[in-house]
This record gives sequence, structure tokens and C-alpha cells, in this order.
Amino acid sequence: SPGPSSCGGISRDSEAKFLAAYSLNLGIDSSLQAELIGAMMAY
Repeated sequence: SPGPSSCGGISRDSEAKFLAAYSLNLGIDSSLQAELIGAMMAY
């Protein structure tokens, strides 16, 4: 069911050192759409 959604994540290298972070307000989406957009943002 659609509702307020956002996504975010942290990227680290093979030694667990911080590389980047992101967060994004997606507005109103389904949880599946939020998960897919979050996965795409990780790349």
C-alpha cells in the first residue's frame, strides 16, 4: 500500500572505510519501489 517513503545508505570499501552516504525523500511510493530505488542509488 502506498505511503510516505524514503531511502538511504552508506558505502564502504573492503576495509570498512567510509566512501559515501546518501538519503532521498521519495514522496509517496510502495515499499517495493522504495527498496528498488534504494538499491539503484547504491550504485
